Amino acid sequence: ASMDPAGGVVITLVNPSPTNAATVALDLPEGAFVSGEALLLSSADFKPASQFAAAELPTESSPSRIDFILPKHSIARVRLLLA
Repeated sequence: ASMDPAGGVVITLVNPSPTNAATVALDLPEGAFVSGEALLLSSADFKPASQFAAAELPTESSPSRIDFILPKHSIARVRLLLA
């Protein structure tokens, strides 16, 4: 995780599996974040010259948790605006 210039926390997750999706649950202190956004970078294959496309990553969230599925060989960038 890192902090961006605007004060948001950025979490980057990688699923290197060529065959399996990963279930992700980010547990956070209750009320720790005000809002968030999730970006998915994915490719049709995982070869060295692969091109990744960006799309919104669907998530489910509560005041203390964010859940999502990270598809095979993909990258997620989650940005949270802290309370």
